Amino acid sequence: MKFYLFIFITFYNILLSQSKKVDSLILVLKNTKNDTTTVKLMNDLAYEIYLRTESVDNDFAAYIDSAIRISERINFSKGNLRARLIAANTYRNIGQIAKAKSYLITALDICKKTNDEDNLFKTINGLGNCFSKEGDFKNASAYYFDALKIVEKKHNKKFFSSIYNSLGNLYYSQGDIQKSISYHLKSLSFNIDIGNKMLQSFSYINLGKSYLKTNKRDSAIFYYNKALIIQTAEGNFVGQGYSYLGIGEVYLKKGLASAALDYFKRAYSFAERSQDAELISGLLNSMGQAYYFLGDLNKSLEFLIKAVAFDEKTAKLPELSSSYFQLSKTYAAKKDFANAYFYFQKHTTIKDSVSNSEVGKKISSLEYNYQIAQDKKISELESEKIRIIHEEEVNTQKTIIWSACIVAAIVSLFSIFIFREYRAKKTANEIISKQKQEVENQKQIIEEKQKEVLDSIHYAKRIQNALLPNEKYITKNLSRLKNGN
Repeated sequence: MKFYLFIFITFYNILLSQSKKVDSLILVLKNTKNDTTTVKLMNDLAYEIYLRTESVDNDFAAYIDSAIRISERINFSKGNLRARLIAANTYRNIGQIAKAKSYLITALDICKKTNDEDNLFKTINGLGNCFSKEGDFKNASAYYFDALKIVEKKHNKKFFSSIYNSLGNLYYSQGDIQKSISYHLKSLSFNIDIGNKMLQSFSYINLGKSYLKTNKRDSAIFYYNKALIIQTAEGNFVGQGYSYLGIGEVYLKKGLASAALDYFKRAYSFAERSQDAELISGLLNSMGQAYYFLGDLNKSLEFLIKAVAFDEKTAKLPELSSSYFQLSKTYAAKKDFANAYFYFQKHTTIKDSVSNSEVGKKISSLEYNYQIAQDKKISELESEKIRIIHEEEVNTQKTIIWSACIVAAIVSLFSIFIFREYRAKKTANEIISKQKQEVENQKQIIEEKQKEVLDSIHYAKRIQNALLPNEKYITKNLSRLKNGN
């Protein structure tokens, strides 16, 4: 109860502070007459509205469009690019990939014309992320390759973090989980170095997801909990949704479907306030799986059909493949083999398209064809350091858990001993009480018998007295007989 109260208070304070910030930005915007300042304020407002609501509304679109229009009129390329990047990241997150790519493609032209390498990296990396979301890993890897060239040239830590995160996700999608973990650890080391807590928390989520894929459940739940702590403190409810979803998936892997469903429902309460496509897709699919394992096939179908509809709408091919497969299993369990076969074929078709062996070779050759010389050894050492710290923290948690279990066992044994002693004493007291009652009963019986005997004696004596002459009568007759003689 205290935990949920803490979440509510934190979230309320974040909303309040962000709401005040938006209001103050709107007030400044009304009073500004400088076009450059107006563009900056509109971009800030669009970004703050997104942070506040985690969704796209009419105000967001209006501020973005106005910022772009004014920037183009006054030839303010920095403001134009920022507006397009904010829009692209936002639309990508909510699953509108085509719209996100349209903003990035126009941003790419502006970057090349103005020779803006910082925004060029963000744009190219963003395009790679868009193609990756669509399951087009061949094009994604090509954009990441170009982004790596800029990273080596600029030596920007945040760029290193971003590209490593992208590569980690790409390797995860291709099933090379060890490479995925390696790149996410590198990304985490840079996020720690630059002190960005929110980026750290999403590195933790990616690591949790990767470790779960290798069936290292303790490591997975360890990272998901670390992410949840940061996101709760920051009031990021999309991040909290991802963390609860991840923890639920760990429990689902353990075969604890009821516990998993409880975490999925918590995640659902956050997802309802969000348009984050990956969160919603993963959650619908996972809830369908949980109900499948609980034997509620109708409820499973309900969520999986929603997952398929959502993934088809957002063109998320990897997630769609997973939803088709789970839907096929559920129909098979219901003996509906026609639908089971239909969806299995759909799953296989998509799986073959996103698991192109040529893509795997392409992205695997990146680190050999293109060396990040200055960073390579440092990042490997940092990754190893983080791995060792992680293992120590996991072992510490295990020690604490085992110690708690031992203490609990001792307390339980002691409680059992005390309970048995209590029961023995209680039984003895019951026996004594019973015996005492029996003695009392016997005493009462004896007293009643004694009374009966005495009453009989007294009754016999009265009869005897009634039948025999009294003493005066006998004396009188004896005297008379004596005198008569």
